[in-house]
Formats: sequence, C-alpha cells, structure tokens
Amino acid sequence: MFLHAVDTGLQDEAICNRLRPSLQTPGVQDEDLIQQMNVVVSEETEKKSKLGTSNRHKSAKVNDVHASQVEGSAQPGISERKTNTPEER
Repeated sequence: MFLHAVDTGLQDEAICNRLRPSLQTPGVQDEDLIQQMNVVVSEETEKKSKLGTSNRHKSAKVNDVHASQVEGSAQPGISERKTNTPEER
C-alpha cells in the first residue's frame, strides 16, 4: 500500500519515471525507497536549476502585417503593426 501511495502521489513525471522500477519491485524496504527518492529529487532539482527551467520564461514577440486594397490602385497598401505579449504591455 505504501508503494502505491508514493507512486500516485509523485507530481514530477521525471522523478516518477526514475523511481518507477523501484516502486514496482515487491519487497523493497521503505528506508531504501526513501533514500533513493531523496537522491533522485536532489538530482532533478539540480538539473532544473542548471537548465534554468524553473523561473525563466521566454516571451514571444509577434509582428502583424495587414494588407488592404486601395481603391483604384493595382498594389495593396500594407500597414504594419507590432504586437507585444501581455508581459511587455
């Protein structure tokens, strides 16, 4: 029952995937599982901090180009407008 509770309670998919073989091993000791979980969580935390995925988000910048036909002209009039993401407004 403890193994099932740990397996369903893990929220990070990377940690869950790394611990799944141990969670599916019958007869694994609770202490061994907790020790392995501490190691895996520490490694994943270090990995995320090195990659900088925890707090950094790239903002997208989009340029819109609208074309409209000017009356009596063969060429369309082009108007350009820059659109910022909500973070930049």
